[in-house]
Amino acid sequence: MKIDKDIPMDTRTRTKIKYAWVEDMKVGDSVGFDDLAEMQKVYRGIRRSFSPFEFQYRTQRDGSFRIWRTK
Repeated sequence: MKIDKDIPMDTRTRTKIKYAWVEDMKVGDSVGFDDLAEMQKVYRGIRRSFSPFEFQYRTQRDGSFRIWRTK
């Protein structure tokens, strides 16, 4: 096994890369989901990885789910 020295570690987290689209969201923008479990997974991931931003989610009248960027 070759040991490498002085290689800087990437500071991005896997979750942040997965949800990179969140950085393009402006206050008031939202994304929709049909599946509650998927929406909850995304909501937890973006809240954890994008702490300066704030998000809220709501169930829509048609039974779908939506996450808004609020700050």
